[in-house]
Amino acid sequence: MTQAAAAQLDATTDGTAILNLFDRYVDRIVNYDVDGWMALWDEDGVQLPPGSPMCVGKDEIRRGNQGWISDRSVIWTMHIDTQEVKVFPKEGYAFARGVYGWTQTPRNGGTTSRYDGKFLTVFRRRNDSPWRVYRDCFNSNVPTVE
Repeated sequence: MTQAAAAQLDATTDGTAILNLFDRYVDRIVNYDVDGWMALWDEDGVQLPPGSPMCVGKDEIRRGNQGWISDRSVIWTMHIDTQEVKVFPKEGYAFARGVYGWTQTPRNGGTTSRYDGKFLTVFRRRNDSPWRVYRDCFNSNVPTVE
């Protein structure tokens, strides 16, 4: 992370919790852990993926993502560079924006696909519960093939 980006991160415990949630988000994906990934979502979560229908609620989010997350025929790598986090603890919301990159490499050989893009994610915390992904909007740039 650049120093300029680091300066825009909310320097609170909640800001750190959001960054840690992104670390778990990536870890669950690269380890094919659909249940662990879903545990990061709010019950009323909404996902707006590129080139796909909107997923409203955890059941739809699971249906829309479990196939690719659990696909062990490929090796996933992923990174998220969070460039800004704003936390509103009294209201129970936080916002993060940044960029991401990931690769998809077939286990049995073949072409590695590389993707990069940007995101804006809203988190919600109810009472003393942990922060959860509440709204997730992301879009990829043009994919490149190695």
